Amino acid sequence: MLGGFAGMPWLEKIFVASAILGGGLVLIRLVLMLIGGDTDADAGDVDMDLDMDVDADMDVGDADLGDVDHGALSSFHVLSLQGISGFLLLFGLVGLAVNRIEGARAIYAVAAGAVAGIAMMWILGFLMASLKRLQSSGTLDLRAAVGVEGKVYLSIPPKGIGKVEIPLQGGMHIFDARSNGKQTIPSGESVKVISVAAGNIMVVQKA
Repeated sequence: MLGGFAGMPWLEKIFVASAILGGGLVLIRLVLMLIGGDTDADAGDVDMDLDMDVDADMDVGDADLGDVDHGALSSFHVLSLQGISGFLLLFGLVGLAVNRIEGARAIYAVAAGAVAGIAMMWILGFLMASLKRLQSSGTLDLRAAVGVEGKVYLSIPPKGIGKVEIPLQGGMHIFDARSNGKQTIPSGESVKVISVAAGNIMVVQKA
């Protein structure tokens, strides 16, 4: 197999390597989804540190600006991972197929691969946006959380995002949360929801 790869023209090597890399990333993400369940939550946790750094320069009272920042960072993380994987996979497969057509020029193979990769990125972006909308328009009435007491699941910094666990509609649910004060609220602390900001972020204070 390695000998066959070594004997390929340089352009075909690029296409094959791209397809293998993209396919590997897709496979890894699929395995993580099967093992870890909710990958959106994982992506949110990864981006949380970025959100804290960005929000540190903002006025904590400006909820709208903070909410937009948090959502944008999370979406960028997920879409970049999905998009790059899909682009590499389709670019390699389509480019290799076109390049092996008799009489096809290299520029056509590269162009066809690029178009297929970009189309896949757009499709994945559309699907992820649709899933986000479905998630945000779930059956939970988040307004009912106002006045409810819960516990801090992940420490909430003064100007950043943490997570709280709140009993709502017969079950325990974990939401992104920010404090309305200027002190860190540590994990395990009892809190009370005082409002729900854009992006389904709970604004809490110590109970």
